[in-house]
Amino acid sequence: MWFGGGIRKEREIVFPTAAYYAQKLYATQPGRWPVRVKISTPMFNVLEVPPEVPAVKNAPYVDAVALLNDDRSVLSLIVTNFHPTEPIEATITLHNFTIKEPIKIKTLTGPNYLVRNTWSNPEAVKITESEIEASGEKLKYILPAHSITLFLFS
Repeated sequence: MWFGGGIRKEREIVFPTAAYYAQKLYATQPGRWPVRVKISTPMFNVLEVPPEVPAVKNAPYVDAVALLNDDRSVLSLIVTNFHPTEPIEATITLHNFTIKEPIKIKTLTGPNYLVRNTWSNPEAVKITESEIEASGEKLKYILPAHSITLFLFS
């Protein structure tokens, strides 16, 4: 992800970058108090890198952070799928948390990991919103390739 700034201007067109949307997902979710997350995920290695970049072994394809809001009524779960081309099925299990409303989902992704927002296509990478019903304490969800997904459990 390019972090040269969150807003770009080109040919008098102003548009947000993917970095802007990623920061927005994290900054606007209601959580404040960390919640323990246990992850089981496929791993990958990056061994052929330029000299100034360290090699990586056993890096997770999926990472997550969970936060409760102040009155503990909303659980924010932010899950990142680092795989550049493959969606990954996630099974989310909640303990000691009863879901009372549909789950709100916000997903940041684009058509492929090389796409960026431009003046001619300012919404190539963007956040989409949806809701799903849940029952029980497990939720299965397909994380799109190269995506960040925010789940809001009430």
